[in-house]
Amino acid sequence: MSYATRALSNSEGISKSFLYGAQHQLGFFKFVVFESAGAFNRRVRFNFWSNGEAEHLDVHDHAYGFASKIIAGTLEQHKFTEKASGDRYRRFAFHSTDHSCDPMESDVKNVHISRISTSLFHSENVYYLSATELHSVRALGGPVVTVQLQDVVVEKIVSVFRPERISRDRSSDFARPLNEREMGAQLQSMVAAIAEEDQ
Repeated sequence: MSYATRALSNSEGISKSFLYGAQHQLGFFKFVVFESAGAFNRRVRFNFWSNGEAEHLDVHDHAYGFASKIIAGTLEQHKFTEKASGDRYRRFAFHSTDHSCDPMESDVKNVHISRISTSLFHSENVYYLSATELHSVRALGGPVVTVQLQDVVVEKIVSVFRPERISRDRSSDFARPLNEREMGAQLQSMVAAIAEEDQ
């Protein structure tokens, strides 16, 4: 059994061991377990795709650089860059502050972006991404759990890119905070996915 599984399984009132939990706009669950303040501001969080498939595959950048380790399952990543000869997308602006990343309804632009690489990350793999790199991720073939170390979390305008062919305008989507009962249920499912990976 891994250190992560032991730590989570031994926590009394598992949801109380985490600072914050929410369902991300992209469909997965995020759980912040640690934050440090001051000059060396860092954040550690778990990401959990419970059904093995991301709800949305939006291309996006971040408000921080990070290192992410796959604890269970397989994650597919695509990287993109803005390019005049690329596919047509709509760029939506989101205002990122602390745990929130809220849409800015009026700031929507038409752009062209191209995929430049595809990678598969399996259990124990680590991948790194800077704040400005564009990517999308998809969980493959079952539950996926990652643990992520984030750089300094700053206030920033985050860009989200969606293909023009998508008919439903999702620019008003917000992350959905979880109550204690929901957090407990999802965290127990996450622990079960990690334990199965350890077998």
